[in-house]
Amino acid sequence: MRGESVRKNNFIKYYSYARAKALTAETIKAAFRKTGIHPLDPNAIPDWVYEAALNTTTQPSQPIRTALPDLLEISVPQSPFSQLAPSTNQADSPSAKSSVSDSPSNASSFHSLDITLDETTDEYFSRMTAKDMFRFSGLSENISADATLEDLHVQNIQLWDLLEKACHQMQHDFALKLQEQLFRKQKKPPKRFAAATASRHMTSEEALEALAYEEWKPKWIEVNKSFKERLRTIAKDKKADEEKQRQANKEERKRQKEIRDKQKELEQQEKEQRKVEKEIEKARKEAEKEATRLEKAAQKAERDRIATEKKAAIEEKKRVAAAEKERREKEKQKKGTGKKNEGWPQKDKPLEEQSDSKKTLTPRRILV
Repeated sequence: MRGESVRKNNFIKYYSYARAKALTAETIKAAFRKTGIHPLDPNAIPDWVYEAALNTTTQPSQPIRTALPDLLEISVPQSPFSQLAPSTNQADSPSAKSSVSDSPSNASSFHSLDITLDETTDEYFSRMTAKDMFRFSGLSENISADATLEDLHVQNIQLWDLLEKACHQMQHDFALKLQEQLFRKQKKPPKRFAAATASRHMTSEEALEALAYEEWKPKWIEVNKSFKERLRTIAKDKKADEEKQRQANKEERKRQKEIRDKQKELEQQEKEQRKVEKEIEKARKEAEKEATRLEKAAQKAERDRIATEKKAAIEEKKRVAAAEKERREKEKQKKGTGKKNEGWPQKDKPLEEQSDSKKTLTPRRILV
């Protein structure tokens, strides 16, 4: 197989052969022992292996260099290491790239000044702001107070050009923003719980914590699931209890309403009964009053009858007395005429006339 080039048509064959030769049980166990996975040895790999790499390159990290807008220019002030770092124009040129990347003296100088660069750049540029690092391009210098009309006209033209560039840049930024909103991934990839440095060391504390978390997570999901079911059951029972309480309250209100209605009905009946009793009492009093009035009227009639009888008796006595007086007068007259006619015998009255005279003498009782 030596001397043959690996191509697309024979990659799988060579890969399977190499994999069978490389990934054996002995190599895997040796790798586990070397990295401290089995037997477990967290200190198998020293800590300095996981230290961050020093940024000593002058090349951009991205495949395509980041392009700044035409309106901005980088304004880097003089720093303590400005004499050591190459300029921007020199770094961009092909000769500078080859010299920086290939020259061992440059590499050794950067390696020797790693600590100095880290200390100076981090401390110096951390205090810088966007206003210090960038400035607008195309702006003229501030004109003096005694500027001519031509200077003002030139500055006005520059400002108009800058305004057009700013409008174009705003439209470009807005288009990029819309593009980002349109093509944004809705489903984000799952989060990694272990850090990038810990993923290299499977026996580190972060990796062990991540493994424990991955083992604990499904159990916690089950606990949450059962807890949610319990919460749903509790909520359902609570809702049922509330419904029962609501029905009980409704029945209680209905019963109270029936009691109030019955009380009102009883009060109405008592009121009507009192009204009937009052009417009966009133009728009784009126009957008693009428009976008293009738009794008084009867007594008055009796008194009037007695008075009438007395009056009739008095009148009868008066009439009898008058009749007696008249009779006596007649007798006197008869006696007087008898003396004149003594020689003539008088005939006796018949019995009927005597009885009539007796009847006239007896008083009559007048009934009213």
